[in-house]
Amino acid sequence: MYHWFHTIARQFPQLSQPQAFGLAAFSLGLAVARRCTLSVVAEALAWLGKPDTVEWRLQRFLSNPNISWQQGCVALAAWVLMSLVPRGVVVLIVDETSLTDKVRVAKERLDELLQENPPST
Repeated sequence: MYHWFHTIARQFPQLSQPQAFGLAAFSLGLAVARRCTLSVVAEALAWLGKPDTVEWRLQRFLSNPNISWQQGCVALAAWVLMSLVPRGVVVLIVDETSLTDKVRVAKERLDELLQENPPST
């Protein structure tokens, strides 16, 4: 868990340490439980405490208004794309039909990240 926490903290620098721990716990719980129901995820994280308490912590993390989910999505997309193609060019085709401006903003931020961290050739 702590290795995963440090990976999350490094990939999502905009998160505080408690927020990064919440994301690490939630994502690990999802993987272990292979379900997205909070009660089931909490049971998969029983080593963090009583399932009711863990579920309450997860609910607080997910409803935290101080976390920018848009920044998180951009950071996740950059992390995934950079790890999939560390030395190549990625062509991403997205249908903007129902997402309008949100996709444009994410694309612009991804372009910025790629300019800051160009792929090795």
